[in-house]
Amino acid sequence: MVNNLWGADGEVTIRPACMDLFIIKFSSSEACDKALEEGLWHIRIQPFILRKWEPGMTKLHFDMSKIPIWIQLENVPLELFTRKRLSYIASVVGCPLYMEQITANQ
Repeated sequence: MVNNLWGADGEVTIRPACMDLFIIKFSSSEACDKALEEGLWHIRIQPFILRKWEPGMTKLHFDMSKIPIWIQLENVPLELFTRKRLSYIASVVGCPLYMEQITANQ
């Protein structure tokens, strides 16, 4: 499955290190850089946060109480298509941070 996500530039291997921690090895630095750039991934509906290994790294701490997500609203009636109203709709999922420029200018 991860080869479909990140393996376009080479092979990817993944193995468990301990509970909720995996070691992912990329055969190409391009694939690794791309995966790290994206930051948060979802694999089988589970969030995956990637971090590059550094010498001396023992334990990783991630605050999972706040994670930025991208949502796409579909079939929004035209009368609700304002920045304020779209933000209100999006606030059901969390605190809206940004809106695409093209959407904001509608």
